[in-house]
Amino acid sequence: MKKSTIIFISIVIIALGTLFMSMRRCSQGTIEIEKKENFTPTPNIITEVKKIGKWEFLSIKIEELVDTTKGVLFKDQLSAIYSGTLRYGIDCSKAEKDWFTQKEDTVFVSLPKVTLLDDYFLDEAATKTVFASGSFSSDDRRDLRERAIRRMLAKSEKMGYRETAQENAKEQITMFLQQLGIKNIVFMDRN
Repeated sequence: MKKSTIIFISIVIIALGTLFMSMRRCSQGTIEIEKKENFTPTPNIITEVKKIGKWEFLSIKIEELVDTTKGVLFKDQLSAIYSGTLRYGIDCSKAEKDWFTQKEDTVFVSLPKVTLLDDYFLDEAATKTVFASGSFSSDDRRDLRERAIRRMLAKSEKMGYRETAQENAKEQITMFLQQLGIKNIVFMDRN
């Protein structure tokens, strides 16, 4: 026999063998995906939750009109609209070690108080001067900006944004843990 005929017969035998093995594997069974209903949270999951960092629960865009005058005879006036975004949440890195614990199939959450995540929330670039007459120093403008910040924070407290963020925190943490398969979640008051 010729060498090319031997190679051809060898290739056909290998191809038929491969085809036979593939068909045999496919006919043996199917792939099954099993879903476990009982999920036991592990300490690793709890550790990863603690590593989240800053967790924002409420973001509020806020504006404040502030004005000032100076001078006795010829009054200099300055009015500006300041805007910023107040972001309330939890800085997990500053939370106590035991704010998130697990005992058997239950997770206990002692939520830290929700705080303003960034003390410098004012957007300087978005400041709009509404009216300006006369001259104002950089100290005058700084005082005006600080007054706007104080008013924004006071308005935020009056509107109850921090409390709303605290409630949002409970809801979001509950949903997050439920998606991980944790069914028993207990929120503890921290006094």
